[in-house]
Amino acid sequence: MEHFVASQVEITYVLALYPSIIIPKSSCIPEPQKFADVADAAYLSRGSSGLSDDLDSPPSDVFESDEMDIESKKMSHNTLMALIKYLQKKRYSVIEKATTEGTEEVVSDAVGDNFISYGTDRSKKATKGRIHIPITSIARDMAAILDTALLQALFLTGQSSAATDFLKALNYCDVKICDAFLQERSQYACQIELYRCNSMHHEALKLLHQLVEESKSEQTPVELLTKFKPDMIIEYLKPLCATDPMLVLEFSLPVLESCPMQTIELFLSGNIPADLVNSYLKQHAPDMQATYLELMLAMNESSISGNLQNEMVEAFVHLSGFSVASLFLSPLYLLLHKSY
Repeated sequence: MEHFVASQVEITYVLALYPSIIIPKSSCIPEPQKFADVADAAYLSRGSSGLSDDLDSPPSDVFESDEMDIESKKMSHNTLMALIKYLQKKRYSVIEKATTEGTEEVVSDAVGDNFISYGTDRSKKATKGRIHIPITSIARDMAAILDTALLQALFLTGQSSAATDFLKALNYCDVKICDAFLQERSQYACQIELYRCNSMHHEALKLLHQLVEESKSEQTPVELLTKFKPDMIIEYLKPLCATDPMLVLEFSLPVLESCPMQTIELFLSGNIPADLVNSYLKQHAPDMQATYLELMLAMNESSISGNLQNEMVEAFVHLSGFSVASLFLSPLYLLLHKSY
């Protein structure tokens, strides 16, 4: 691989030696001819020299066959490690070009908008039907090819932790290809990270919720190598409170019952208005509304408005079947009375 780096051979031509690694197609980058896998090719070329002798000799025994399989796997591992090293050396310049290309496109759009805004009426009319032609995406296509291949190579060499860390940083992995690759190998934690880095939060949380439910089962699926816990959902939701509170509310419902204190802390730390939470629970999970309000009152009395206190009384009466008169003798009334 060192001579490939030195000779500036295109990444796609090197990856053509690894047909088992799937890369995204590009309209800007020509697709090279596929070859036999490097490990297989090396094995075949090594074994072909003795082909005529093998025809006359009896079949090798099982021990020799197993030994050759082990050696073949070792060679495959080594060639993949060499590929990883090659891609990592190439990556900095490729990602830098892709990032610069994206920045230039954003600036181009901004300049174009300003031109239309401040131009004369004639200029506006002339540019009204202007079709925005995006800057060539060769650099980003190459970045997608490189990162998609690198992620697969990391997994194929048993470096799942490195692959997960790789997805946590800036990357251009092809979502469709990598998603299928990870799902096939039951690499759910990495799959969630893939969704997260592409802002596919609904898909990530849906999968995470499914995995949490499966982890609760006494008969945990064999492919579920990691135990997924409800607090993982809470941790995922924390950064989303400011940007997508409705998504937070949607996926916090399953954990409100199992982790009530942590979920309410999530609402408080995320500055999600108590009225919004109460309204959502009243509509989608009325059984949890009274629990939420009661815990909110116990944890943060100042956050409970008069309106929410009335809501709490109404919810408590509805769920308990108490009369309003008997409510004055309940612990809830004492708690409410204390907050005034």
